[in-house]
Amino acid sequence: SPETSTQMKNPDLKPERTKSWEGGLDFIFFDNKLKVNATLYHSRTYNQFFTVALPSSSGYTSVVLNAGRVDNKGIELTTHFDHNIGPVSWSSYLTWTLNRNKIKGLLNGWMNPEDGKVYSLSELDMGGTGGYKMKLVEGGTLSDIYVSTLKTDEHGAIYVDPVSQKVVPESNKYVKAGSASPKYNLSWGNNFSWKGFDLGFLFIYRVGGVVVSETQAVMDSFGVSQASADARDNGGFIINGRPIPAQSYYQTVGSTSNNIDAQYVYSATNLRLSELTFGYDIPVHKWLNWIRSAKVSFVAHNVLMLYNKAPFDPELTANTGTYYQGIDYFMQPSLRSIGFSVKLQF
Repeated sequence: SPETSTQMKNPDLKPERTKSWEGGLDFIFFDNKLKVNATLYHSRTYNQFFTVALPSSSGYTSVVLNAGRVDNKGIELTTHFDHNIGPVSWSSYLTWTLNRNKIKGLLNGWMNPEDGKVYSLSELDMGGTGGYKMKLVEGGTLSDIYVSTLKTDEHGAIYVDPVSQKVVPESNKYVKAGSASPKYNLSWGNNFSWKGFDLGFLFIYRVGGVVVSETQAVMDSFGVSQASADARDNGGFIINGRPIPAQSYYQTVGSTSNNIDAQYVYSATNLRLSELTFGYDIPVHKWLNWIRSAKVSFVAHNVLMLYNKAPFDPELTANTGTYYQGIDYFMQPSLRSIGFSVKLQF
């Protein structure tokens, strides 16, 4: 059966392209005890695909165009240090990574061959909810988060209605909360070995970035969160140094349909003990010649969160795509895994 489409055909589409370069240096010090590797990289992606809305007078609703340019650059630095402390063999390794992406351009003038009109875009709304939006803005990044806000007075303080003692949402206004991407990541691991025993652990430190918790907003609106309980016990929620009724405040900022996500932005910085291992090489060859080696190990992952101010694990994501990073909406909590392993060699 025939099908109709309101999307304008574009015969001039080109494949997306990426140009990149990468360079690295390796250093070795102290008779191979210390090894340092530094890597720099840069990429430029262009001819990206954008769907642009067209006015109804054109006879179409949208058209797919080649446009945009995103630059991505970063550095990775790794060090590895091996040393013996008496009978103990010690190996330590450190990794520091930094990545930056920037939207250098979106749509800088496209003429519609049908009507001769020129279209340009300096920002693109990628969607969201009533409380937040993912927006692509020239000069910004691919992971920028924009959030709804409360009305403020002429001094920049949150406005509270003097009669009702309620805060007031700022309609159709979204401000940039920040980027979901970290400023940098740092990991530090160590391994120790002694008379068949070995111990290893790895710390991971993520610095910077912001996240938004819609889960916290909904729980607040129903009054079932610890934050809402604390506000009730304290005689209200403190705004501008004075308490206002907790119920009206949380049912305004934590509305299940149009919550004010500016009140639910948290730092994504966190520090955790990511891995812990402990093993023993059993000298079974002394009793069983047909077994070359046997090792039993205790292994744990995501062991302990040492620092985190967000009400959820900032490393979790509700979406595996490019957008909607740093958003929590009733995601499953992160899990700690603990296990044992037995390894035999014949």
